[in-house]
Amino acid sequence: MKLDVASTCKDHSDNNLIPMINVVFLLLIFFMLAGTIRASDPIKLKPLESTHIQSQLTTPAILFMSDDGSMFFAGKAITLARLPLVLNSFRSDSALPIVTQGLTIKVDSLVSIRDFKSLLTRLREAGLQQVELVTIRAQEKNTAPST
Repeated sequence: MKLDVASTCKDHSDNNLIPMINVVFLLLIFFMLAGTIRASDPIKLKPLESTHIQSQLTTPAILFMSDDGSMFFAGKAITLARLPLVLNSFRSDSALPIVTQGLTIKVDSLVSIRDFKSLLTRLREAGLQQVELVTIRAQEKNTAPST
């Protein structure tokens, strides 16, 4: 007796869907690894311009200062008078071992030199040994004479 074995292989319309899902997951993993996810700045600043090529920042703690003198550190608004106290409290917190030797400053380009100098004086009083200033590269001006 001869039995016809029914074909158990049926045409599935989603067979081509699995490679597409694999590609989507690979792209997702690539962009997660290649991209940088960080919190946005607490205030909108236009950084100072510089012709010097800036190296990678080495201090993770960032202090923001706007043109009206308001400052933000660790997501909170602070005043210039309380700055040494706030920095010292971050030093003593074992969960946040930042601000031990240095600090990154992001200052608006409209901040007066007098306000910036008083900020640096307060940071020196707080015992900081290193300060990094965030700048953007200045646009090269075309100095060739026109004919």
